[in-house]
Amino acid sequence: MVALALYLPRPEKVEPRSLASFARHESERRALERLDAMVAEFLPGAKAGRFYFGNEFCAHLLPTPEQAVAARVVAEEAGCAFTFCAPPMAEGEFGRLAPILRALAGGGACEVVFQDWGTLRLLRREFPSLLPVLGRLLNKGLRDPRVTPRYAEAVPPGEARAALRADAAGSTPLLALLQANGVGRIESDPLPQGGGLRGRPGFPLSVTLPFGVVTTGRICLAAALRDDRKDRFEPVSRCGRECQSHLTVFEAPAAAGFAPIPLFEKGNTYFFPQPEGTLRAAFEAAASGEFDRLVLQAGLPQWA
Repeated sequence: MVALALYLPRPEKVEPRSLASFARHESERRALERLDAMVAEFLPGAKAGRFYFGNEFCAHLLPTPEQAVAARVVAEEAGCAFTFCAPPMAEGEFGRLAPILRALAGGGACEVVFQDWGTLRLLRREFPSLLPVLGRLLNKGLRDPRVTPRYAEAVPPGEARAALRADAAGSTPLLALLQANGVGRIESDPLPQGGGLRGRPGFPLSVTLPFGVVTTGRICLAAALRDDRKDRFEPVSRCGRECQSHLTVFEAPAAAGFAPIPLFEKGNTYFFPQPEGTLRAAFEAAASGEFDRLVLQAGLPQWA
């Protein structure tokens, strides 16, 4: 049976009654209620055996070493394994990540999800006891939900359709690079056009639901609201964590014949709620053994 992991904002709550109870916005709630229903249908009574903690997208939202260790302790006291999620790190920012990794390494082996190659290098050189996992930002694929549902149809020829559904985890050179650097797992989003749901030999796959990532960057709309107009589109140098209270929802037009899809802009990242068909395809792939871990997000994963 597929293993369940919970990706939660607060370390003191490892096993919530429902993911929807964590929703901070009504837009989040609908997606989480769909996911709760899918879990009840496909995995009734299943319990999570792993806890994800951290932030995949913004270095300004890194926890302190003490917070990371406290989250791990709570997970282990509940009998759960622990995975720490690190965001993409820019040059000059690794001094903030290294103390977190050092504190975690002091407690023995645990997984660390990395989103840039500098973090992998840091893990390999200084923290070999930690287990590197390729993050979903590095598992590239076509993610724009405004157009990609069209690619699931039989309109493109077979080879073209396969290419449009491909993710980076299917690349032989990438897998060789990961193997050479001790990476033993890959994280993925289910792609709207199909794909992102199959592990490769030697690389078990974790699939994250119910919010997919469209894109991320170093410009933060929420933080820019307090800046002078001339400074608004510069990489954020100071952060008031405005993303914790601000969410922008866009009703994005979709490909012809498909329903409009909401896009959520939270901080520096755009997300979309995976539709019911995508969720069902993920649970069915899990049931058939295509991958071995479902990561259930308790809301848009842009937490501080």
